[in-house]
Amino acid sequence: MYVGEEKHIYQISPNKILIQSRYEHATDSVSIRNTFLTMSVSAMKFKIYAENFILVHAENMSREQVVNFSEQLNLLREDVYATPVLSGVDGVEFSFVQEQIFVRLKQQNDFALLQKILQSYSVKSIEECKYDDLTYLITINEANQKNSMQVANELHETKLFDYAAPEMFIFVKRFTNDTHYQHQWGLHQNLYGIRAPQAWDITTGSPNIRVAVLDSGVDLGHPDLAGNLLQGFNATTGALDGSFDVNDENPPHGTACAGIISAIANNGRGIAGVAHNCSILPIFDGGGVITARIVAAINWAVDNGADVISISNGYAEHPNLTVAINAAANAGRNNLGCVIVASSGNGINGVGTTTVRYPARLQNVIAVGAINNQGNRAPFSNHGQNLDVVAPGVGIYTTGILTHFERVPSQYC
Repeated sequence: MYVGEEKHIYQISPNKILIQSRYEHATDSVSIRNTFLTMSVSAMKFKIYAENFILVHAENMSREQVVNFSEQLNLLREDVYATPVLSGVDGVEFSFVQEQIFVRLKQQNDFALLQKILQSYSVKSIEECKYDDLTYLITINEANQKNSMQVANELHETKLFDYAAPEMFIFVKRFTNDTHYQHQWGLHQNLYGIRAPQAWDITTGSPNIRVAVLDSGVDLGHPDLAGNLLQGFNATTGALDGSFDVNDENPPHGTACAGIISAIANNGRGIAGVAHNCSILPIFDGGGVITARIVAAINWAVDNGADVISISNGYAEHPNLTVAINAAANAGRNNLGCVIVASSGNGINGVGTTTVRYPARLQNVIAVGAINNQGNRAPFSNHGQNLDVVAPGVGIYTTGILTHFERVPSQYC
């Protein structure tokens, strides 16, 4: 797939197949399991996402078997589309959506050119994207002999468009820092901390400053956060709800990030956030979501007055998402531009690499790595030429999920 002018080669992830329902109703995981059993596939785990997607994780399945079983399933069932899960050099996984492609024109009067070229394919619909009048979502017919990635590559190779890329389902990579939150050394230590008390003599933030936390949602009833939480957004459903989902891969992650930013100070409990008088816009990204939904979340944050957008996750790189991030950085905040901050990433298997992950490596994004209380780079933290700044990221005490749980994990407050 092309990213910019470079053609990226992706590897097939072993053991994993993504299944998408072709219809509006969700596909029954039980019937999917039974179909796999007829193909002699057992020892399966299922994870159901919004948008009618199911991730099937079957143990001891090779990459070749992943391809073969995906093809078999598509022949056996007309109600679903199965595709292998792919991963790039940074380990972030995704899969492409069979029938949808994004095309961005170089100029507005190129639309007629797009229509003409699409006559060579079996196209169901062409829709202008709400957030960018140069970008169109193309839906190809199921009977098309080529999948969305093949069609997108062919359109891109004409060099007539700004880009063409398939819609993708991205498995969000959560970047956690440390599982033992002991104390807030990062605020107070003069040598390697950020010296927050000195900064608080100048400002502790303001409720008028809104920080959008694009993550796993937030515990909206947390007593050390609730007073600073505004109405949120669910990127998977479009609902105005930024709460967490217990089924997410790491549900406390968004709550922890929100606490570091803006946990309420001087209330006799918990911790103090770095900017503890700022407001939080909680956004739930679903743990796995198509790129159009992440774009919608970013645009919702801009439309709802976000001054800062915090992204402590990693995504597979996609030009449609890059356009949205650049638009927020340039035209958000009433054309002053949103400040966008993202994690540099935790490397592969917890070992930092010299490649800063997407979207932190974008020019309009501040890439943040992690250090420990000795001022050394955290072993898990990615670094390299796209890294902009480091901050305390080991042993950080923060807020965790309280509501809906009987016991509070000891590493959170």
